[in-house]
Amino acid sequence: MLYLDENGLVRLGGRLEFCNLPIDEKHPLILPKNSWLTTLIVRREHNKVMHGGTASTLAQVRSNYWIPKGRQLVKKVLRNCFICRKYLAKPIDQLTSPLPSDRINPTPAFSVCGLDFAGPLYVNNFGQLQKSYIVLFTCGVTRALHLELVSDMTTNSFLLAFRSILSQSVVQNFIAKERIFWKNIIERSPWWGGFYERLVRSVKESLHKILRKALLSYEEITTILTEIEAVLNLRPLSYVYEESDELRLLTPMLFLNFGQNQSTYPVTFAEILENASKKSSLLKRKKYQQLLLKQLWHRWKKQYLLYLQTAHSVKNPEIYPELKVGDVVLIEENTKNKLL
Repeated sequence: MLYLDENGLVRLGGRLEFCNLPIDEKHPLILPKNSWLTTLIVRREHNKVMHGGTASTLAQVRSNYWIPKGRQLVKKVLRNCFICRKYLAKPIDQLTSPLPSDRINPTPAFSVCGLDFAGPLYVNNFGQLQKSYIVLFTCGVTRALHLELVSDMTTNSFLLAFRSILSQSVVQNFIAKERIFWKNIIERSPWWGGFYERLVRSVKESLHKILRKALLSYEEITTILTEIEAVLNLRPLSYVYEESDELRLLTPMLFLNFGQNQSTYPVTFAEILENASKKSSLLKRKKYQQLLLKQLWHRWKKQYLLYLQTAHSVKNPEIYPELKVGDVVLIEENTKNKLL
């Protein structure tokens, strides 16, 4: 119910006529929603509550004024408040770019390899506390993982860890043909190496849950890292449905040794010779291996690659703003200065 007071101003009526509250609180003035004066009043009340949120600002406004659909106007004013935008701003969201070709085309394990250090881990070295670090090698195609524990982050320690991944026959054959081509990511841009940064997180989570506050020796942590590597290489690469016709899940381990059951996937030369005299010729056995490998990569395309297509899909791409030259932005730093 609205009424005109003695000054000709429109006020909100109600059932608080006999309350001892001031007239502005019992019967606040009605302000039009689309008036510039109303916006200025909301800004003033917002400053009075020390740039508080929507609820605080709206309560302060309603102590003297009543605005139809006032909450919507308050939210609009707060969105345009420079100080609030500065302290509450979030990093801009951008559309994800297409995956690079070296991650979506079938290649042998560790042909496309992401490298990162994690740590430090503290080990018990004959009663003394010593730092150690994890060198993480991640295959960009099969998502296989290899972990090495080193005592420091020097070049010599890295080269020793690098030799361990080079000792694998698949990697040796690939490097002999293609050689090594290094690609470095930009500083403070971990999302450039997201496919191995995600596994760094998985390794850290496993270590935190297993070690907690335990202080182990160098050999004990090496053993635990080997077990974590085996477990992560057995993780499914795609969504596990309740009803599936697949007898074996698609895991990185399948690409490393064609599965754990060698009787199902005969790949050793000794087994080929043994089975050749019983079942078929060497040529047929070779074709059989190639067929198994082809079927494995077919599953990789149907289950894993198509999953990547929809994993980070955007329903409304038009809501993602594009940065343009001349836009004023805030740069997020890793370390923030204390206020007091």
